[in-house]
Amino acid sequence: MNGDGECWQMANAIAGLGYTEQGFWDDWGGKNRSDWWLKNIANQSFATLEYLTPFYERYQGEFEGRTGLRQSVSLEPVPPHPVSGVADTIVPILLSDCETKDCVALTIDSIGVAGSSLTLASPVCGPFILECAGIGTAVGRGATIVGLGWTVVQGARDNASNADGLVAGFTAGVALTTKDPRIGLLAGVSQFLWDTFISPFDAWR
Repeated sequence: MNGDGECWQMANAIAGLGYTEQGFWDDWGGKNRSDWWLKNIANQSFATLEYLTPFYERYQGEFEGRTGLRQSVSLEPVPPHPVSGVADTIVPILLSDCETKDCVALTIDSIGVAGSSLTLASPVCGPFILECAGIGTAVGRGATIVGLGWTVVQGARDNASNADGLVAGFTAGVALTTKDPRIGLLAGVSQFLWDTFISPFDAWR
């Protein structure tokens, strides 16, 4: 908060309108996005009072027009994002960046998948098959343990949901107990897909 009360008052008003107004859902990716919006948009440095005002006026105007408090008005389009310079700034959730995705988790997942892939492909190493399998297994298991620990840390920071924890625990349990490298690889890929496509949109936070 840091004493920036007026800005946060408007941010929370926008989040409140997010529970009812279609314009908010269209801009930020559907219903039940208010908490995500406060965490990932409102607390960013670019979210100044000037940046937030057009959003507030649009959603408040929609609310007042819909409820009959006054006729809805046409507002000017939201200006380009002051930081990224991307014209279509009302759908940042679609951008593949670290504002919407946990890049640390994705890096760990990628290392784990690489390790499991090396284990599975170790027969192509010829006389060094045992070395390749050993390195792949060690890398895969190490990444699994680190990834699970990172999820715990993120959960303590309120940046990971209960669903994130359950999925991470399940895939880690499978990867660490199976002796079949194919199942280990499947667990790693499943965790990567979760962190890429589901966790950023996870509503159970």
